[in-house]
Amino acid sequence: MDKRRESGAASLFAVIFSAMLLTILAAGFVKLMLKDQQQAINNDLSQSAYDAALAGVEDAKRVIRACQKGNASACDALEKKDCNSVRQSAVLGGAANAQETLVQTNSSNGRKFDQAYTCLKVSMDTEDFLYVGAENKVQLVPLRARGAFDKVVIEWFNKEDNANKNVALADVHNGDVGLPEKAAWNTQAPAVLRAQVITPGNNFTIDSLDSSSASQAVFLRPNGIVSGLPAVENVVHKGSLRRATDTPTTRNEPAGVLCSKDFAHPHGHSCRAVIELDEVSPEASANAFLAINHLYKGANVRVSVMKGTEQVMLYGAQPAVDSTGRANNLFRRVEARLRLGEDIWYPAGSVEVLNNLCKDFSLAGNIVEGGACDS
Repeated sequence: MDKRRESGAASLFAVIFSAMLLTILAAGFVKLMLKDQQQAINNDLSQSAYDAALAGVEDAKRVIRACQKGNASACDALEKKDCNSVRQSAVLGGAANAQETLVQTNSSNGRKFDQAYTCLKVSMDTEDFLYVGAENKVQLVPLRARGAFDKVVIEWFNKEDNANKNVALADVHNGDVGLPEKAAWNTQAPAVLRAQVITPGNNFTIDSLDSSSASQAVFLRPNGIVSGLPAVENVVHKGSLRRATDTPTTRNEPAGVLCSKDFAHPHGHSCRAVIELDEVSPEASANAFLAINHLYKGANVRVSVMKGTEQVMLYGAQPAVDSTGRANNLFRRVEARLRLGEDIWYPAGSVEVLNNLCKDFSLAGNIVEGGACDS
């Protein structure tokens, strides 16, 4: 056999296999490029759809604001809670029966990126008021409700507030209701809350807030922790609420709260307390508020109201918006809670007098003694 022919055949096979290998590698690179390109397109569309959904949230704010200013059609549209109820308000202009709303720009009128929000639902009724509280900052929670209520429920401290996501810290100075120095409070223990309930009724004066039960406060102090749910509900009875008086015997001792080691309360919180009140009517609830101050640390907080054992819906305290955005054929859905108006600055303490001011107490170490100032 001719060795030169054998050598030529081997070279031919080598060239063929090399070409096949290069083709496979090239096809793999092309596939990776196309996959990355598609992923980049999907990411852009996803972000565009998310932006369109946020545009729907902003339009919802406009309709809610119009209702607050007395626009009857806006208020009627919000009560319907339909996908196109915001369009039906006539606040935004355009066709009231449009199935979607294009997100407009100055040049393309929304068609360049094919962005729109398709379904926008607004609910003025919510079961709760949610917020993330900061240490030593007062959060004012409106308690305007659809029906009468006689209980305020406060839940706080979830897994997001704890470095150990699985369990709440057991060291909360079990059985003690005193307020230690900040350095003595474990950084992973639940926060102490000072809850001030303000329920002045339909008609009131500023003086009545200081001369009646319209403004009362309680310190909610975690002082025990159990697995699962506490056997007994943490209830602050009406007689336990305190307010300042002109007698030297007034005391506002913190109320001990048993917390759950494994965040077993229904909404994932460790601590839960129920504050009992005289019944607040729906009309009087328009002037009802809860001021919460966080001591030692901040926390995620959930506030709700009840009548007996029944849940009462809050109205307009923190409207819920469900917005679905679209970009081309990709959809994103956003659920948001809105705060109406600007945050209200609420002082942690203030003094206003017409005549003399007399306040007498002593502080030494961990002991506080009331004085006998009476003039």
